[in-house]
Amino acid sequence: MNKRTKTILLISFSLLFVGVCVGIYFLLTIPPKTYPKDPVEQTSLYTTSQKINFDNKDLESTDYPLLEVSNTVILEDVGKFATQLDPKMKQTSSVVGKFYKWENKDNYVIYELEQNTVLFSLSNGITWNEADISSYTFKSFIKQYFGKDWEYKVSLNDKDYDGFTVYYANRLFKDLLIQTNEYNGETDYLAFKYGKIMHGKILVTEFVDTEKTLPLLNARSLQKYINLENYPKEIYPNYSTLGNTVLKEVNYLSDDFEKITKTVNNCFGDSTEIVYLYKNFDQEYLTPVYKIDLQCQITYKETKYNIPAVGYVNAVDPKYISIPE
Repeated sequence: MNKRTKTILLISFSLLFVGVCVGIYFLLTIPPKTYPKDPVEQTSLYTTSQKINFDNKDLESTDYPLLEVSNTVILEDVGKFATQLDPKMKQTSSVVGKFYKWENKDNYVIYELEQNTVLFSLSNGITWNEADISSYTFKSFIKQYFGKDWEYKVSLNDKDYDGFTVYYANRLFKDLLIQTNEYNGETDYLAFKYGKIMHGKILVTEFVDTEKTLPLLNARSLQKYINLENYPKEIYPNYSTLGNTVLKEVNYLSDDFEKITKTVNNCFGDSTEIVYLYKNFDQEYLTPVYKIDLQCQITYKETKYNIPAVGYVNAVDPKYISIPE
């Protein structure tokens, strides 16, 4: 064996040794997957017999955090918030464990415990030195009045009946989006006019990382489970698009409209994102769900109408969840 061959072999073995060491290092330093030992109760979704025709082949099996819903009630902090907005506000009514209300003339603050939200309205508003509302506004607001370092994403804005511009936002946990089943899916909103915040709703629930993860279904597995009986999923149709047709003849509150809602079918979707769906303060955990933009059909007087809808479908491998009865 000549000198050149020995040198090549030495370099090759050295590189192999370094590669093995690097591999061992990563194996030792990458934290192991911490899946829950017992199935987690899935309380974000109910079940529906309605079927979803799902066509998205890009979903991959990944791991997402399991979030815990803190059950801390902040009644004292909300009382301080009320007096900060208006020192003359006094608690005027309450139902223990349900809601608490502070008022002074047209100004009010309501602490509602079903969702753990704070609603407020001020006739003269809160002067806010920003030309427009942004995610930073929500972050600054919650920091100033409740001392929390939370992140937000503004999803959309719209005019309300008083001519205020209402900005809808979603709380973020790290980069993960938390939604509700409100019409716009928002967790929070602020109404803005003439450089002032006039009214709003703030979610004050804290979400905690359990340091456990949950494996998500890939596209093939989701198609296998999505339409099984008792598989967690919900569909929220948007009937407003029927304003110039069906709703000219049928009132939202009538029995006929209820019959129409029962005809929703042929729901199809392929646009998907992963969100955490928060419904109420009684949830112990938030588990990831797939949010699917849908097109569905309803039937009225033997005529079919297309309407948009949003579907929320359990995203977690069913081995790791339990469904409350």
